[in-house]
Amino acid sequence: MRSIQVEDVASTEWGGAVALEPRFAPMIERLERLAADSPRAHGYRVLAAGMLGYAVLAGILLLFLGLVIGIVVFLVLHPGAAAGGIKLLIPIGTVALSLILALRVEWPQPDGIAIGEAEAPSLHRSVSALRTATKGPRIHEVRITGEMNAAIAQYPRLLFLPSRNILFLGLPLLQALAPREVEAVVAHEMGHFAGAHGRTASFIYHVRMRWSQLGERFSRGIVAGGLRRFFRWYGPWFAAYSFVLARRQEYAADALAARIVGSATMGNALIRIAYQSARWHEGWSIIWKQAVERPDPPSSPYCLLGEVVSAEPDETASQVLARALARQRDLDDTHPSLSQRLAALDVVPELPPPFAEPAAALLLGSALTTIVGRLDAEWHNTADESWAEEFGCRQELLAERQALEDRAGAEGLDYEGQHRLAQLVEVIDGPQQGATAFATVLERFPDAHFSRFRQGDALLDAGDEAGVASLLEAARSEPGLLTAALDRIVRYGYASGREQLIETFEPQLDAAIAAEQEARWRSSTIDESIALRALEAEKQDELIQLTASVAGVKWLLAGVRDLANGQQIVFVFATQRNFTGTEVLDALIDAMLPAGDLIGIQHCNKRRWLTKRLRQLTTGVIRA
Repeated sequence: MRSIQVEDVASTEWGGAVALEPRFAPMIERLERLAADSPRAHGYRVLAAGMLGYAVLAGILLLFLGLVIGIVVFLVLHPGAAAGGIKLLIPIGTVALSLILALRVEWPQPDGIAIGEAEAPSLHRSVSALRTATKGPRIHEVRITGEMNAAIAQYPRLLFLPSRNILFLGLPLLQALAPREVEAVVAHEMGHFAGAHGRTASFIYHVRMRWSQLGERFSRGIVAGGLRRFFRWYGPWFAAYSFVLARRQEYAADALAARIVGSATMGNALIRIAYQSARWHEGWSIIWKQAVERPDPPSSPYCLLGEVVSAEPDETASQVLARALARQRDLDDTHPSLSQRLAALDVVPELPPPFAEPAAALLLGSALTTIVGRLDAEWHNTADESWAEEFGCRQELLAERQALEDRAGAEGLDYEGQHRLAQLVEVIDGPQQGATAFATVLERFPDAHFSRFRQGDALLDAGDEAGVASLLEAARSEPGLLTAALDRIVRYGYASGREQLIETFEPQLDAAIAAEQEARWRSSTIDESIALRALEAEKQDELIQLTASVAGVKWLLAGVRDLANGQQIVFVFATQRNFTGTEVLDALIDAMLPAGDLIGIQHCNKRRWLTKRLRQLTTGVIRA
């Protein structure tokens, strides 16, 4: 049976990083077993996977370079054909040049504040000692950033010169950990390079970057179409193989660091990072919440947050740690879960003891004040405008709420006005008040399913599990809300540590997502069994008006088919000369979107059967 599979509109992001979907979990488990049995063999498999990607790119590049050379030789031998040859040479040469440029990885400039040995001798002595102990790479430069993180990056230099290695240390990390725990983190990062992990990580990075740059430079055209089809298979496949390798390397780096500083210290570093990161992000959240109340931002946020993360662990830290330990590994992060990493280190998962002084003071010394001042200044340079916008938006929201409240008192509000007022109450006064406001909307409009959904969402934001019932009721009334409702409940379950909610609703969420994917596949596939019917006369007139100004259309036919989630307009078109099918299809979809769900197909001989079916419909002709 003949069928047509319609792809999504081309995206400039098609070659980017691939997020592994749940359906790849069995493949990951199988690869992990193979890697456990033979780590070296799995490393070779990742190398082979990367080389396959390079081989495809090299083959295409050689093909186009060969065509360029062939055309040039032909023009030399047949100068009389110069006009036609040049017309052919320009597009082929452009593709070849673009491929060459895309295969050149562009490294971003390193961020952070460079700090020399004279400025922080204690830090550099510690890094040097760790390099000797781990047999890690030479560190050419140390930079302090504003992130709760640490990393070593290798920046390539000219020709065959060794890479320049830069150690990035986040000031928040130095403020949040004890000195020995920072050494554990640095030893872990060096461990990636001591075991040749760095070369592998650099290889994987280069493969991904080259495909990403190809996606940016080849968003349309025949070459893009072929590469996109290959990457649809290759991207997840390569991501799965490299994912397993990256996860094993995390265990190996932990083990090396534990040999240097001790398992207990390495475990304490992991635990403290878990709850200190939550403190750090919560601190920034509190700071940005002030943007709606005051027109000027705080003068020194890094100093304020440094005091927050250097405080002793409290009950909140225990709760954050409990949630982190309960969180299972997933396909969104190459790092194993905290509980897995602690188990591998044979460390009891408990809060570490308080430290006398944070590492920032001991390792940075007198340079700490200068670094804090520079990071604060950099933050103000980037945040002042956003802060002012936040404050201005809040004033506009307050004015809008006041206007709606005045209208409600004078003449009453329709549903849209009442719902908007409840939204404003939630944004301005918080989720608990927002839930109450949405309850007021539902008293007047009990069938307002979206308001009921928003009420449930607000209740969960306020920590009230009654929101689960509201979300499910909204989804029962409006099936289109089901996936969003289940996703919100599961996220609440993970955030609050409600295992029962996770066990009950996560399988339902997986099933709902699978059903949506199946529905999307059905809505993008047409075969000869399709049941098409004629457009209503009013819909035909609407489409004629909507498409009247679209250029490049030779003729346009349309009909309707029924899907499980509603009707879909099916249209086939042919293009005029000097117009490509892609640009005409994009223009038609943009023009016809107000008419409803669409699937558009360019006519060709293989699709003649569909064109014939549409021509037989009484109201099928939109453009003759």
